[in-house]
Formats: sequence, C-alpha cells, structure tokens
Amino acid sequence: MKCPVGKNIKKIRESKGISQEQLGKEIGITSASVCRIETGVSDPSTTMLSKIAKVLNCDPVIFFKESNNDTENVEAKSFWKRTTDTISRKAETK
Repeated sequence: MKCPVGKNIKKIRESKGISQEQLGKEIGITSASVCRIETGVSDPSTTMLSKIAKVLNCDPVIFFKESNNDTENVEAKSFWKRTTDTISRKAETK
C-alpha cells in the first residue's frame, strides 16, 4: 500500500488556499521541497509532518488516511503515536 502522505498534504494545503511557497516559508523549506513531499519523491520526517500539520491546522494523522475506512484511521493514529513516542524517548535521553 503506497502511503498517501504527500497527496493528502497537497489536498489539505490547496483546500486552505495556501501555496507551496507559503507553506515552505512557514516550515523553513523551499517550495521545491514541498513539491517533492507532495509528489512522494521525498518522505518528510515526523518533525516536518508536525510543522506542516501546525501550519495547515490539522491533526497529522490525517496525512496517512487512505480512505474513510475506520480501521485505516485507527492504524494511522497508532502509527503516529508510536512514532512520536519514539521521538519523545530519544529527546529525553539527550
């Protein structure tokens, strides 16, 4: 299953009327980097996903949503929680 992160970021960004350039400036990357994320060429880090979610004012779990399937939504939330928990533990040990 191909991860829909980039496609969903683009859909949400466009629905809010935000350009790739605007999003890039807000999160500290170029519009070309935003394009690479949206097209699936580059995979954003969890830190970058958090920044994008903050600018787009949404829960980052929605980036992983494949469909309206509740099972997939639960899996996406579980993945995001495991990922952020891992990051938190690493930050605590530094």
